[in-house]
Amino acid sequence: MPYLLAAAVLLALTHVADVLLATPVWRFAEPVCLAVLLVYALVAGPRSPRWALPAALGVLLVDAVRTIPPPPSTSGYAWQVLKPSDGVDVPSGFEAAAAGSWAPIVALILLAVVWWRGSRPSWAVLGITVTMAVLITGYAAYRVIVIGLGVRDENAERSYGQADTGDAVTAVVLAVLPGVVLALAALTLTALLARDGHRLGAAGAFLPALAALPLIDAGIGAVSLPFSVHGESGLFGWSMILPTLSMPAPVPALTAALMMTAFLLLAAGLTARRAPAVASHPARRT
Repeated sequence: MPYLLAAAVLLALTHVADVLLATPVWRFAEPVCLAVLLVYALVAGPRSPRWALPAALGVLLVDAVRTIPPPPSTSGYAWQVLKPSDGVDVPSGFEAAAAGSWAPIVALILLAVVWWRGSRPSWAVLGITVTMAVLITGYAAYRVIVIGLGVRDENAERSYGQADTGDAVTAVVLAVLPGVVLALAALTLTALLARDGHRLGAAGAFLPALAALPLIDAGIGAVSLPFSVHGESGLFGWSMILPTLSMPAPVPALTAALMMTAFLLLAAGLTARRAPAVASHPARRT
């Protein structure tokens, strides 16, 4: 069913354009894309077990339907009253990061559990995935340590309006947690699919690990930290690709492109596309 995949690719590109321009070209592009992939998985015949890939795509589809952007006519400007506060909203970063990542996390963990049984992946695959896991986890830990030290130094320089260092560190740890879990789930599935020879699916499973890096910085950015600390967006935050008036959201668009490409590759790589076996017969002598 190549036309279904072609339609899904066009819809995925439309969704990425929606995110990049911060103006929905067609606000139903993401759920329709995932619905097309779900139909493709059911028609093409996913590899055993047959329910795993449709179930994972179903989770993604439910979240996409839940987060359909409102029509442009209903969006606009509104007043927002901000009250000064010295406290740190501890769960804010976790809620912001988990809101956009819970569905991919559940889908990847579901597929990883299904493909868990079998032999150990090769040492080369294990080396690559473990190295990536250490780098991503290490980056998250580095951000937590730097922000904790920054809040402590900020409190030492002023005697009023101090933010609690413990609350700040707890909030940042919770903020990076969804991104770290997403990366570990993606890398685990990558190793399992590479072990079984599903190279296209393994490539798709690897991409959410890269998307987890902007997610880590986005989660930290949602935490109300002191300005001197909050001003640093990290290596993969919004300042990685500076927004412009014509492209106001390049980093979220890059993240969306990675995730949509991952879904497309997983759907294409985990469906049965086997050629029929041809029996060989010895040539007859005449």
